[in-house]
This record gives sequence, structure tokens and C-alpha cells, in this order.
Amino acid sequence: MSEELQERMEAVVESYSKTLFRLPSAPKLLSYLLIASLSSGLLFSLPSTSSGPFAYVASSALFLLSALLSWLLDTIVMRGDPILDMRRCLGLELFSLFALAPPSAIGGVLSLLLGRWPSLALRLASVGIALSISARALTLASASLAGPGRSTACTATGPALWLIASLGAPLLAGAPPSKSDMLFIALALAIGSLATGAFLSAVRRIGLRLFGVSSFRLIRAFTASWTEDYNEPLEAFLDEIGEEADVQSHVLLFEDAEKGEPLGAIVVPGVHPGPFRWVGSSPLPGLLQEAVERAIGRPAAVPHGISGHEQNLTSRGQCDKLISSVLKALRNLDGLCSRATGFIRAEERGAKASCQLFGPLAFLTLTTAPDTMEDLPPELGEALRAEAPSLGLDDIIAIDAHNCVDGPFDRSEAVRRLGKAAQEAVRKALAAPKRPFKVGFGKAVPEGFSIDEGMGPGGIVAMTVEVGGSRWAYVVIDGNNMVRGLRERLLTEARALGFSDGEVMTTDTHVVNARVLVERGYHPVGEVMDWDALASYVREALQKALRAMRPARLRWGVAEARGLRVFGAEQLKRLCELPLGSIRAVRNMALGLLGPAQALLLVLAFLL
Repeated sequence: MSEELQERMEAVVESYSKTLFRLPSAPKLLSYLLIASLSSGLLFSLPSTSSGPFAYVASSALFLLSALLSWLLDTIVMRGDPILDMRRCLGLELFSLFALAPPSAIGGVLSLLLGRWPSLALRLASVGIALSISARALTLASASLAGPGRSTACTATGPALWLIASLGAPLLAGAPPSKSDMLFIALALAIGSLATGAFLSAVRRIGLRLFGVSSFRLIRAFTASWTEDYNEPLEAFLDEIGEEADVQSHVLLFEDAEKGEPLGAIVVPGVHPGPFRWVGSSPLPGLLQEAVERAIGRPAAVPHGISGHEQNLTSRGQCDKLISSVLKALRNLDGLCSRATGFIRAEERGAKASCQLFGPLAFLTLTTAPDTMEDLPPELGEALRAEAPSLGLDDIIAIDAHNCVDGPFDRSEAVRRLGKAAQEAVRKALAAPKRPFKVGFGKAVPEGFSIDEGMGPGGIVAMTVEVGGSRWAYVVIDGNNMVRGLRERLLTEARALGFSDGEVMTTDTHVVNARVLVERGYHPVGEVMDWDALASYVREALQKALRAMRPARLRWGVAEARGLRVFGAEQLKRLCELPLGSIRAVRNMALGLLGPAQALLLVLAFLL
């Protein structure tokens, strides 16, 4: 993935992270609604105090009743909508009051001060009603899957009931609106409706230009996924626009050298585990790990191959196809070796590559830790694999350790340095002696860490390798990257158990993404976790692996999954452009159309 595209992806993540918010509890929302609507009604109806306390109280109560009735009607209209449940409909009413309540309250106060009751109060209330039409229409177009008919009805309920309350209050006080007031109200509603139509059309055209469908289809799909993990609409859209690709995944099965029984497995999928939560291939590491462990009855690790977001699978169905290809390959592995080199490390200006040869197979792990490590372009992995035949190797499997995040990442420079380090590590490994080896696998699933804290369902898997009396540790944590310094701390724990060296990696699972209100939208491993507790789980996995260590052999193969749907670089570029373009369109239309329209109505309210 290009630097420009990566920057766009980061901008999209930041934009969505900023727009994510959690509504307060239903009791709090209800109390806010009652306070806002009643306060607005009391201020709007201030001039009616001259007509007696009953008229004042009854007029004020109309606004409270209109807000509650609007909530009730919206809940009924939106019944069955996966997003707009009763609580979110309550939030919609409160959001509407941000447009309705202030101008209504100000109108009542100014009417009293200027002696223009009920004319000025009605006119300013109608300005707020016109604005609320736009606010509700945008919210419902972006959040409701109920269909245009029900969304239109829901858009109208709140403004219509508030208008009825605004007209009813002066009638109760014996001050009916004039014809000019009614004409102004009609003008305000017309201008508000026309501005809303133009506003929504501007946003809709972004999607039509990029994908031939309304922007709101994708926005609603994203909203459903982010708020309710309801992924069908989003995945259906991604399946439609995705590109076909043939995907290769490396499958390594370690077996007891004498009995042939499985000891554990490593699977390196040829796709990226994104984009977020449970969408597409985000849960693939955990799903793949579970399927392989069920097949072999032993722990399996799924480290992050060299890939970027353009290689995200589009849906869970595509994940199932890839998993099926891996399980099929697992039953028909043809590579076989029983000798290995030691774990050999090379470094190029902070870029580190570790290589271990298993027969004619090179197993590479790449990292820039303790500097930031992000997704590496697939071209790097392809270039390394292309060198295998000339080196007398069957294949080179490169792992993106994805094990440090701490500020910006210079991808181009990192690729250059990692390429040199990888070549040097392979060269050194080719010169090293091969001997019989032992392997053990262990797994620990931390009970104290949740997905919100950055720990995926796959937990921690450790593979220990012994060659010629020396031992090395590979630790794979089901998370998306880790904080600076944690890798080094965990390697220190491994050395305390007698390991000469090793590597700590993450799967880059994206089930942890888009869940918390932080700038990244997720917590890397260790950011909010207790390091001592995490280290104890790593030790547990390593100790289990040591106890399970046996003289081993390796069988391997490549799983071929043809015709999978992936994002693709061009479509990913468009997907990044759509939300950012929509945000720009909303801002521009708000400043260029809605703002001037509201200003015009305010001026006319005082002049006419």
C-alpha cells in the first residue's frame, strides 16, 4: 500500500474515531429531554403569564408533551430497525432539541421584551423547526436501515409536533397567530425542506461518483456495523465492489518425529486482517486459529504476513473460503524436513530480521522495534520469495512482527532497511549447520484482558524450538500491534526461562479496532494492560511449550484459495475518499447553504 493510501487510511480511522460516541443511559437521556423541552416551553410561553397561571403552565407543558410524543411515535415507526432502538430514538429527540429549543426559548424572551408576542416567538421557533428538519434528515439518512418511507415519517414527526406546540401555546393564551406569521412559518418550512434536499443530495452524489450508489448506503452500513456489529449491509456492499484475487497461505505443521502426532501449527494467511471489528477478515486470525486447532487438537499460531488493507477480505463468507483452503492443504502437506538451523538475527540500522531454516524453508520474522512497526507492503514479501530459487530454497516465509507502535512510521525507509536485514539473515542461515530439532507449543488465554483492552480471542500462543542444545521462543499474541518497550520486556522474560533469543509478534487482528474512544480507535497490546499480568501469561504459554517439546519434523505446504473478494488498492482508495468526501460535503453545505438559509430566515423574522 502506497504512503498516500496509508495516510488516507489513517485519516479515515481518525475521522471515525472522532465521530464515535456513546449515548448516555436511557434515564439520563430522558431527564435531559424533559429538562430541555420544559425549559424551552417555559421561556417560549413567558408572555402568556399575563393570561394567568393556567395558560402559562398549559402552554409550557405542550412542548414537553410534543417531545415525549415524538419519541413515542419515532420508536413505533422505527420498530425493528437494528440501529434506532428506543434509546437511540430518545437520543434523536434530544439531538433535535439542540435545533428546536434555543430559538424557541429566545423567541419567547424577545417577544416579551419587544412586545411582539406571539409573532416573534413563532417565527424564531419556525427557524429552529426548519433547522431540525435538516438535522433529523441527515441523522436518519446516515443511521436508519428502515427504508425511505419510515425515515421520512420519522424526520417529520419531531418538527411537526413542535410546530403544533408552538401554535397551541399562544392559542391557549388567547393570542392567535396572524396570517403573516403563518406565511412566515410556511416560508421557513419550504426553505428548510429545500435546503435539506440540496444538503442530502450533495452528500449522496459523493457515493454516486465513486461507486454508482448513494453515499448513505455505505454510511448506514458503517453505522450499523460500528454500533451494533450488524455487518450484513456493509459486507454485501464490499462484496459487490471488491476485486477477485487468488490468495496463498503458508501452512506449517510440526509433528512428533517418532509418532507423527501433531505438536502444533503455524499458518500465515496471505490477506490482511481488517478493516475493523467483525467486518471482512478482521476476525480471521482467531477464526483460522480455532479451525486449525480443532483439526489437529493442538495449539496453532496465526502471525501477521506481509500485507496491507488493500488485501482485506470483504466478508465473513470469504474468510470461510480461505479457512477451507487451509484445512484442505493441512490434509495434503507435501513438504517434509527433520533438520533445522538455529535462530539467526541480522540488523540494518534498527531494522531487524531473524531467520531460521527448516530444511529448504526459510522462516523470517521482521521488526523495527523499538521503533514503530506498521503494515509492510506485499511487494516486500514477494521480492523475498522471488529470491528463494536462486538461494537453493523452496520458499521464504516472511512475518511482519507488528510489535511496536510509537509515533509515525517511515514505511519506505523501513522497507529498504528490512530488505537488507532479511537478505543478510538468510545468507547467514544458509551458512549455518542444520541439525535435528525439537519443537513444543503452548497456549494461554488471558482471563483478565478483553477485546476492548486489545486482546483478541486467540490469546497467546508460544512455539519453542531447540537445535543443538540452544532454545528459541516465538510468541504470537492475538492483538493489533503493541506499545513500545513491551516486546523487549517479554523477550527478557523468555531469556529468564533459558531461551537464547526469539521474537514476540501480534496477529494484527482488527476485532479490537473501532471499539474505544481513543485517537487510534483501539488499544495496542500493553497500552491499558498490566504488563506484569501479561508477562505471567506469556511465561505460562512458554512453560507449556517447554513441557510439550519433542523431537520434531515439519510438514508444510501452500493453501490456494482462488477467486476471493478483497478490497483492492483502487477500491480501497475510493473507500477512503468517500467518508472524507462526505464529511467535507457536510461541512461545505452547512457553511454554504444551511447557514445562509438560517441567517436569511432570522433576518426576515425581525423585518417582516
